[in-house]
Amino acid sequence: SEKYAHTNANKLLQNTTIKARIDAQMQKLEDDKIMKADEALRLITAIARGEETTTVETQEGYELTVYPTITEKQRASEAILKRYPLSPLDKAQIKKAQADA
Repeated sequence: SEKYAHTNANKLLQNTTIKARIDAQMQKLEDDKIMKADEALRLITAIARGEETTTVETQEGYELTVYPTITEKQRASEAILKRYPLSPLDKAQIKKAQADA
Protein backbone atom coordinates (compact mmCIF):
# COMPACT_ATOMS: atom_id res chain seq x y z
CA SER A 1 0.00 0.00 0.00
CA GLU A 2 1.01 3.62 -0.34
CA LYS A 3 1.20 4.08 3.44
CA TYR A 4 3.44 1.00 3.80
CA ALA A 5 5.69 2.17 0.98
CA HIS A 6 5.97 5.66 2.48
CA THR A 7 6.76 4.32 5.95
CA ASN A 8 9.30 1.78 4.72
CA ALA A 9 10.71 3.62 1.70
CA ASN A 10 14.32 3.58 2.87
CA LYS A 11 14.18 -0.15 3.65
CA LEU A 12 12.45 -0.91 0.33
CA LEU A 13 15.08 1.01 -1.65
CA GLN A 14 17.79 -1.13 -0.07
CA ASN A 15 16.11 -4.24 -1.54
CA THR A 16 18.22 -5.01 -4.63
CA THR A 17 15.27 -6.42 -6.59
CA ILE A 18 13.13 -3.34 -6.00
CA LYS A 19 16.07 -0.99 -6.64
CA ALA A 20 16.91 -2.78 -9.91
CA ARG A 21 13.28 -2.51 -11.05
CA ILE A 22 13.14 1.21 -10.22
CA ASP A 23 16.48 1.80 -12.00
CA ALA A 24 15.23 -0.08 -15.08
CA GLN A 25 12.03 1.99 -15.19
CA MET A 26 13.99 5.23 -14.78
CA GLN A 27 16.34 4.20 -17.62
CA LYS A 28 13.35 3.38 -19.85
CA LEU A 29 11.84 6.80 -19.16
CA GLU A 30 15.15 8.44 -20.04
CA ASP A 31 15.59 6.30 -23.17
CA ASP A 32 12.12 7.30 -24.38
CA LYS A 33 13.27 10.94 -24.44
CA ILE A 34 16.07 10.18 -26.92
CA MET A 35 15.22 9.83 -30.60
CA LYS A 36 16.36 6.55 -32.10
CA ALA A 37 17.72 6.21 -35.65
CA ASP A 38 14.55 4.62 -37.04
CA GLU A 39 12.41 7.39 -35.56
CA ALA A 40 14.72 10.02 -37.07
CA LEU A 41 14.55 8.33 -40.48
CA ARG A 42 10.73 8.22 -40.32
CA LEU A 43 10.65 11.95 -39.50
CA ILE A 44 13.08 12.83 -42.29
CA THR A 45 11.08 10.70 -44.72
CA ALA A 46 7.84 12.43 -43.71
CA ILE A 47 9.50 15.82 -44.30
CA ALA A 48 10.87 14.73 -47.68
CA ARG A 49 7.39 13.55 -48.70
CA GLY A 50 5.75 16.74 -47.45
CA GLU A 51 3.71 14.85 -44.84
CA GLU A 52 5.19 16.52 -41.75
CA THR A 53 3.48 19.82 -41.02
CA THR A 54 3.62 22.58 -38.44
CA THR A 55 0.75 24.68 -37.17
CA VAL A 56 1.40 28.38 -36.65
CA GLU A 57 -0.86 31.11 -35.37
CA THR A 58 -1.16 34.37 -37.27
CA GLN A 59 -1.31 37.78 -35.62
CA GLU A 60 -5.05 37.73 -36.29
CA GLY A 61 -5.39 34.50 -34.30
CA TYR A 62 -5.89 32.13 -37.22
CA GLU A 63 -4.11 28.79 -37.27
CA LEU A 64 -2.29 27.88 -40.47
CA THR A 65 -0.80 24.55 -41.47
CA VAL A 66 2.71 24.99 -42.86
CA TYR A 67 4.13 22.30 -45.14
CA PRO A 68 7.84 21.73 -45.77
CA THR A 69 9.37 23.95 -48.42
CA ILE A 70 11.14 22.56 -51.49
CA THR A 71 14.47 23.35 -49.80
CA GLU A 72 13.46 21.47 -46.64
CA LYS A 73 12.30 18.50 -48.72
CA GLN A 74 15.59 18.55 -50.64
CA ARG A 75 17.65 18.64 -47.43
CA ALA A 76 15.60 15.78 -45.99
CA SER A 77 16.13 13.77 -49.16
CA GLU A 78 19.87 14.44 -49.02
CA ALA A 79 19.95 13.27 -45.40
CA ILE A 80 18.24 10.03 -46.41
CA LEU A 81 20.65 9.52 -49.31
CA LYS A 82 23.59 9.90 -46.91
CA ARG A 83 22.20 6.95 -44.99
CA TYR A 84 21.16 4.99 -48.09
CA PRO A 85 23.49 5.99 -50.93
CA LEU A 86 22.56 5.34 -54.53
CA SER A 87 23.66 2.09 -56.13
CA PRO A 88 26.08 2.23 -59.08
CA LEU A 89 23.15 1.40 -61.41
CA ASP A 90 21.12 4.34 -60.03
CA LYS A 91 24.10 6.66 -60.50
CA ALA A 92 24.59 5.47 -64.09
CA GLN A 93 20.89 6.04 -64.88
CA ILE A 94 21.06 9.56 -63.47
CA LYS A 95 24.19 10.37 -65.50
CA LYS A 96 22.52 9.02 -68.65
CA ALA A 97 19.37 11.06 -68.01
CA GLN A 98 21.45 14.20 -67.45
CA ALA A 99 23.43 13.55 -70.64
CA ASP A 100 20.20 13.00 -72.61
CA ALA A 101 18.82 16.28 -71.30
